[in-house]
Amino acid sequence: MRSIFSILLLPLFISGCSLFGSDEEPAEILFTVQNFSADELSITTTGSKSGLNITKSNFTGNGDDRLPGSTESFSTDNEGTMTVNFSFLNENSELSEGDFEIELREDWQWSVNFQIDSADYNPLDTCFGCQFYESFELNPMVLSNSETEADSLYVVVGGNYISEPVIY
Repeated sequence: MRSIFSILLLPLFISGCSLFGSDEEPAEILFTVQNFSADELSITTTGSKSGLNITKSNFTGNGDDRLPGSTESFSTDNEGTMTVNFSFLNENSELSEGDFEIELREDWQWSVNFQIDSADYNPLDTCFGCQFYESFELNPMVLSNSETEADSLYVVVGGNYISEPVIY
């Protein structure tokens, strides 16, 4: 009996598999465009498992336009630094572009929110779970909604545990 048990388990140990699964918890990131639309967008990342190349078609939201909207969650590394590069265009003119870094964590889902507002706005005043934000120059002349008074694009980054999320 002992030799049959050994024969059955030997291939698992040789291949590096475990009966109990991986000790590492997953890590994820998702992106949201909150209160504006863009004709074209590009979000690329470096430093993650395969790198991400996100376009408008990855968003689900406002019908055919897809924006405002969110992406699905994408798997990331459990540690290290991810650099996120983004660009938003309207009518072939740059609305905003920039890059920022996120320190990746095990068992963590990052949420990256792109939103526009005025330069005196502080997104952390009303945000639970937000870790940091950065503001970027916005070209208000190419906004699709001329009634919007905004001069900055804010990238608001927050997160939560995956296995035991904090409920706000």
